[in-house]
Amino acid sequence: MQKLKKIPFRKIIEGIILFAVAVIALVVLLSFLNVGGLRMFAVKSGSMEPQIKKGSVVFTQPAQDYVVDDIITFQISNATDFVTHRITEVGQDNDKVYYKTKGDANSSEDFTKVTEDKVVGKVTLNVNYVGYFVQYVKTLPGLVILIIIPATIIIYEEVKKIRKEAKEILKKRKSKKSSTKKSQSGPPNKSRSGKAVRDPDKSTSSGLKKRGGKNAPKVKKNN
Repeated sequence: MQKLKKIPFRKIIEGIILFAVAVIALVVLLSFLNVGGLRMFAVKSGSMEPQIKKGSVVFTQPAQDYVVDDIITFQISNATDFVTHRITEVGQDNDKVYYKTKGDANSSEDFTKVTEDKVVGKVTLNVNYVGYFVQYVKTLPGLVILIIIPATIIIYEEVKKIRKEAKEILKKRKSKKSSTKKSQSGPPNKSRSGKAVRDPDKSTSSGLKKRGGKNAPKVKKNN
């Protein structure tokens, strides 16, 4: 059986941070973007409690028709403000459909009628308390702490890994070059029998030295 390799604790932490940053970025993008009609909104008040709690996140999808008891998200006078309430009445005014809405926790209906062009969509899903997180990420401290700092740490660690790998590659190349140089210079020449071949110049000079010893003939000098 093959032994399973232990994953370093550091890599586990890096993976968790990377996953968390990706999820946070996705949530923030969904709060700004309209993906196939699907939109996400953070609930800032408790007007729809107990079904939708304050600090929840609701996901909306456009529908062909809206009926009584549907929970819808609609735009009010300010283009950046949205409300999520339940439809209590569907009516027509000058051939234009309108909706009367009310928060479940409110004692009375909303003052203004909601026209069709102001409806963003019907609530299909709500997740409690995630809205607090989304709202915090949208602030500057939240953006820095939850996205910028973790992303910087991940990038720094990856750059360190790349530099380390590059150094190892250069080290291997240098060792290969040195080994090739040694192999090219090689050991002394050998004959086919495997014995080292003598250099004839060296052997001659060594022979002369031997001859010039004690038994070498003396040369007479002319007066």
